[in-house]
Amino acid sequence: MNEPLESIYDAIEFFEDHLYENVTVAQTADFIGYSLFHFIRMFNRIVHHTPYDYLIRRRLSESARILTNSHRRITDIAQDFCFQNQESYSRAFKRMFDMQPSQWREEAPSEEFVLMPKITLADLAFRNSDFFRSPELFIWSETRYQGLMTKIIEDKNGLQEWENSLAADLKNCLSDVSASPQVTITFSVNSDWRNRYEFIGIEKHKNQRQTLNLVERIVPAGNYAGIFYPVDFFKEARTYLFFTWFPAVCCRATCHEFFLLSFSVLSSQGRQLFVPVVISEKSNIRLKDSRAAI
Repeated sequence: MNEPLESIYDAIEFFEDHLYENVTVAQTADFIGYSLFHFIRMFNRIVHHTPYDYLIRRRLSESARILTNSHRRITDIAQDFCFQNQESYSRAFKRMFDMQPSQWREEAPSEEFVLMPKITLADLAFRNSDFFRSPELFIWSETRYQGLMTKIIEDKNGLQEWENSLAADLKNCLSDVSASPQVTITFSVNSDWRNRYEFIGIEKHKNQRQTLNLVERIVPAGNYAGIFYPVDFFKEARTYLFFTWFPAVCCRATCHEFFLLSFSVLSSQGRQLFVPVVISEKSNIRLKDSRAAI
C-alpha cells in the first residue's frame, strides 16, 4: 500500500472516530501532517469525495440508523452529530435521502443500498488502481437469459466457489456456453430487497428453445449504470457506484417489475456490474448504447 493511501485512510479513521465531535477538516489535516490545501486535494483525488462531503454523508448515514433503531428525539440526534439545530439537520438529511428524518423513521426503508458505509482500505485500493474506470450510463434493450438460480443465504460470502460450481453445472447443460458472455443476475422477489436470489446464465436468442432444467430471466429495457471491476472487487465496485458516483451524477438505483438489483457480465478482463437507475434532470451524463458495454 502506498503512503498517500495510508495517510488518507488515517484521515478517514480520524473522521470515523469523531463522528460525534465537532472536528474540522483543518484538524484532520493536522492529524496526518498535511497542509490544509494538500490534504483537500489528496483526499479528493484518492477518495473521490471532498473531506467535508465524506464526513457529512457518514454522519447522516449513522444518524439514520439511530432514527430507525431508537425512539430518541430528532433534535437530540441532530445535536449528537454536530448539527447546529434540527432545521439544518433536516435540510441536509433531505438532500441526501430525499425525505425528512421523521418520514425516514416512519417508513424505516432498507438501509443496505442507501446508507453510506465507512470507506475501507480496499475501497481506496480499488479507486486508485490501474484497472479503475469511471462508471457510465447505458440504454439497455430487453434481453432474455437462460441458466441456473439459487437463493443467497449470506450476501456474497463464498460467492466465487458458488459461481464456479454453478458455471460448471451450466456448462454441462449447454454445449455452447463458452461462446456467449456469462451473466450473473441478482434480484429480489419483494421490494425490501431482503430475500435475494442469484442467477447465472447466457443470453437466450430469439426462437431458441428453452433447455430442460434451466430457468429463464429477463433483464428489462431501461437505463443502467455500469462499472468495470476485477472479480475480487465486487463489493468495492458496488460501494463506489451507489455511494460515490450516483450522488455525483444525480442518479439513484431503482427496481423493475421483479425488483432487479443488479447484473454483471463476465469477460476475460473482469466484470461489468450494471444497476437500473433513475436519472435526474440535473444530470449531464450521456447515455451509451448497451452494445458498447460488452
